[in-house]
Amino acid sequence: MKICLCVKDELERNGMKWLLSSHHIPYKHLIEATDSQHCFILLSQHKVDLLIFELDLFSSEELAKLRPLLIQNHTQTVIHTIHKTFDAAHESLLCKAEALFVKPYDTQTWIKTIRQMVKNFTASGAINNSTIPQHYLAYDLLFLENPDNEHVEDIPRLLAVIELDQNNEIEMSINHLLSFVKQELSEYQVLVIPVENHLVLFFNETMLIGTSNPIITLEQILIRLCYQAKEHDFSISAGIGNPKKNTLRIKQAYHDAKNSLNRRFYFGGNQVFSPMQPYAHIQIDSFLSPKDSKKLVEVLEGCNHEEIKKWLYDQFTGFPDESGLYPNPETMRIRLTSVLAHIHRFMSKQNIVKTLEHNYQNLFKIILFGEVLFEITQKMLNFCYELFNIIQREQRPVYSLIVNQLQLFIEENYAKPLTLSDAAKHVNRNSYYISHLFKQETGISFIEYLQKKRIQVAKRLLANSDLNLSDISVKVGFSDANYFSRVFKKVTGDSPRAWIAKRNE
Repeated sequence: MKICLCVKDELERNGMKWLLSSHHIPYKHLIEATDSQHCFILLSQHKVDLLIFELDLFSSEELAKLRPLLIQNHTQTVIHTIHKTFDAAHESLLCKAEALFVKPYDTQTWIKTIRQMVKNFTASGAINNSTIPQHYLAYDLLFLENPDNEHVEDIPRLLAVIELDQNNEIEMSINHLLSFVKQELSEYQVLVIPVENHLVLFFNETMLIGTSNPIITLEQILIRLCYQAKEHDFSISAGIGNPKKNTLRIKQAYHDAKNSLNRRFYFGGNQVFSPMQPYAHIQIDSFLSPKDSKKLVEVLEGCNHEEIKKWLYDQFTGFPDESGLYPNPETMRIRLTSVLAHIHRFMSKQNIVKTLEHNYQNLFKIILFGEVLFEITQKMLNFCYELFNIIQREQRPVYSLIVNQLQLFIEENYAKPLTLSDAAKHVNRNSYYISHLFKQETGISFIEYLQKKRIQVAKRLLANSDLNLSDISVKVGFSDANYFSRVFKKVTGDSPRAWIAKRNE
């Protein structure tokens, strides 16, 4: 496509050229005129497909001369003017202009209009593109060992693969995706080949306007395509292959682009993966080490929500490592199944396999076929939460209303200087009665229960804060740090400092 800009102001012309370039509008040539006489000269010398001109640069006689010239050469037009008048609108109709823009105009509307005109130009067949034989040649290049060499040079050499993401909320067939891509990218005359569950796109570098690097331009075009897909309520990802100077090596570019979509495992979907982005694998064990297995068993037996969350995040997040490497996705899937096997053995020991069998099988499928590692990890974490809740619900003793009220009273007031008398007043009973009832139902005295609660909170503060022992003792309801240390050792078997040392080891 050949575009002519007839605009007097150089700054304005440069702004239009920047808009065309930054939005990757494909054209073969762009010529510039600064006045009406210069414009007529260029129109006589070139077959212009799109003329963008200032109406105010032409006299009535010149416009009368311009109209038949535009119609004769099938030149599309976009008119700019500073006058919001009937005459301007009437002249744009006489010139069969696609659009009339009154300055100052909205640049997004302007570029949208130009893009649509380029698409119409492409669809009209103004550019000869024998796509039917190209489809056959493209298939041969992708899948045959020895394709016919006679016409392969006609195939574009820049290749990308587009695939629907798994997390789409709407049903979307490959045929619908094919129609969408052809429509959105029609101005680039891309050759689109449907293959199984994805599309292979062949781009001609001469159509990629915008930067000196065609890979960067193509990446930006595909990012816009992903954004357009989101506006239509579905999600796609694209992978770009390294361009091959030798057309016969397009098969390798195809495999590079297809394999790059595996990056969704770490980065998520609705993205474009370029060969310019660093991505390398690090070797890790496919199965858990004895140390990791032992720790996992301890965490499962403790039924602690925070501990299992920390353990899973330590294992399956935090990539890339310090050297910028990622484990192979298939290795990570094997490691996830190893964790799931430990969970299943734990379920068997607790005799609750049947209760969660359906959810377990679903989780197994997600591990095998899930697209994004973080989402798989979250599904596994939610499964563990559900497992722990069932175990805790079955093991939790049934207490009387009064004991439940006392336990809640301790939960809410453990940091205060509580006494048995305070608790008795809270439930409107005498101290002797609640002391006897509490120990009968829980197996420990009210004071022991209170101390265990305080030490439980103290351990969390020791592990996750920089507070000293005196501050922690006050926060959990002890006025004397020495007494706090004695109670801590009585409950845990270690002094606070010894407990911290053991935990750090």
